[in-house]
Amino acid sequence: MRRGFSLLAAIFFVVVTSSLCMLALSLSNTTSRQTSEIYLREQAELLAQGATEYAVLEILNHDFKSKGCLSSVKGNFKNDANPILTYEVDITYFGNIGTCAGIPVQSKESAGTVMLDVFVKSYGYDESDRDKMKTPNPIAFHKRTLQKL
Repeated sequence: MRRGFSLLAAIFFVVVTSSLCMLALSLSNTTSRQTSEIYLREQAELLAQGATEYAVLEILNHDFKSKGCLSSVKGNFKNDANPILTYEVDITYFGNIGTCAGIPVQSKESAGTVMLDVFVKSYGYDESDRDKMKTPNPIAFHKRTLQKL
C-alpha cells in the first residue's frame, strides 16, 4: 500500500512540475514575441516621423510650375529588395503653390500649408497572400501632420 501511494505521489509531482515548466515556457515565448512586436511598432513610429521629414524635403525640391502637384511619396524600409515596412505619405495642399491648386483658404497666412497623412504598414499588409509579411502580426500606423512651407 505504501509503495503504491509513493508511486502516485511521484507521478503527481512529475505532472505538476511539468505543467509549471510548460507554463513558464509559454510565458517566456509570449514575452519574447511581445518584445519583438513592440520593437517593430517603435520602428514604424520612427519611420513615420522620418517619412514626414522626407516628404517635406520632396515637396521643397519639387518643381510646381512644370510638374504640377506632388500628391504622394512612397517607399520601403529597410530596402526595396527586402522590405519589412512600407510607407506612403498622402499630401494635401492648402492654398495655391505654383500651378498646384490646393484647398482654398481664407487668410494669406494659411497659404503654403500642407497636410501630410503618413501610413506605415507591414510589408504585405494589403495583399491577399499574408505569407509575404515579415512580421508575425500586422503593423499599421497612421500619423497626420500640418506643416507650413
